Order: sequence, then C-alpha cells, then structure tokens
Amino acid sequence: MHFMLDGSVTYMAKHKFDDCPESGCEYPIRCGWCEGDRSHCTGCKLAEGKLTTECPGTLVHPDTQDAIMDGKVDYRDGEWKEITGFNESI
Repeated sequence: MHFMLDGSVTYMAKHKFDDCPESGCEYPIRCGWCEGDRSHCTGCKLAEGKLTTECPGTLVHPDTQDAIMDGKVDYRDGEWKEITGFNESI
C-alpha cells in the first residue's frame, strides 16, 4: 500500500507467478517452471529482465518490452514512467 501526498491510497499490483501446470514434468520434455524459469508473470506475461516494478495487468507491446530491457521505462504507482537517470544507491 502506498500513501500519496494528496492523502489517497494506491495498491501495488504484484506480479503473479504460477507453479508447473503438470505438477512436475518428466525428462526429456520439461517446461520452464521445472527448468527453473519461474520468473514469468501470468498477469502481464513479462518475464526475466522485462519484469517491471509492478504488474501492469495487461499484455505489454513489444516496443515497450524493449524499452524496459533498455532501462528506459518502468511500470509503478499504476502508470508507465520514463526512467531519466541512474541511481547507484538503489
């Protein structure tokens, strides 16, 4: 929960991650969950380095995904934000 300067309250939309849909796959065919790739959000379908701070809750355009990977945009506080500088303290 975030408290805004105007007194309103917003809620962080967390990414949602699933477990293996097969309850454990058998070799030689194994899914991403069983191979250790569990960083795939079922809400926005973003994964790995394309995950934003918060889940936008909808599919993300490929151009926006590229901008996320390039460190140019992030989704937080319910909106897309341009990243203008690098903060070493984070």
